[in-house]
Amino acid sequence: MVHNCSNSLILRNNFYTPRFFAVENYSVVVGGLESFLSLAKIDDFNFTENTLFFADRNYKLLKKILFRNSGSLIFVNSNPLELCLQ
Repeated sequence: MVHNCSNSLILRNNFYTPRFFAVENYSVVVGGLESFLSLAKIDDFNFTENTLFFADRNYKLLKKILFRNSGSLIFVNSNPLELCLQ
């Protein structure tokens, strides 16, 4: 039980799992979270068809495998040199 007050009873569902959506394509983003705003302005970019991996937050994973299979590299307020510095 999470909350019991007056005629209200709130129970926690211990079996809840969030929805998980898998996509086939992914892109590596070099730049910050402001890239969401920049990508939203591009008509051809579809967030439901592309997963975004941020290079600054996933560098170890990117170093091993993700760069090899990435559909695109996206630079927002950054440049390719920043990849070398990480």
